[in-house]
Amino acid sequence: MVKRHIRERAEEVERTFYARRASEAWLDALAPLGTDASKPFLETAPYLIVVFARRYDLDAKQERIQPL
Repeated sequence: MVKRHIRERAEEVERTFYARRASEAWLDALAPLGTDASKPFLETAPYLIVVFARRYDLDAKQERIQPL
């Protein structure tokens, strides 16, 4: 269930990347690899390592500030 949720969210981000954010040069570079937004391996891999980045905190006014 957790892996399925991670896959669904990752594929959502990837679809946006491939459709809107990736440049033609980037897509051309990826083409020989045969990669796309589909990530079925995220459900079948024995382990997933997820890395999080903390880019900002929110202050009392809910405004962005640098993390401590």
